[in-house]
Amino acid sequence: MDIFYIFTFDSTQQAMRCEKELKEEGFRVRIIPTPREITASCGLSLRFEKKDQGLIQDKVRKQGLEIMGIYRVEKEGLKKQVFPLNEE
Repeated sequence: MDIFYIFTFDSTQQAMRCEKELKEEGFRVRIIPTPREITASCGLSLRFEKKDQGLIQDKVRKQGLEIMGIYRVEKEGLKKQVFPLNEE
């Protein structure tokens, strides 16, 4: 089973800027299409690993980037489940 986390954004520009800035900080992140289970989004999400969640959220806040939501995605074969997480 593949488990990962994503941020969703209001705009494509915010998603691209967030990816660029986090990669410059050395985080392993990448832009992916937003899973269809999440309807409110610009269509792009930022994928990252759970171990980086706290650090990435701090960086996003300090850089003034706005995220719409945080989700945990569990994928096994063609089956995918998406769980919203509360931002702390």
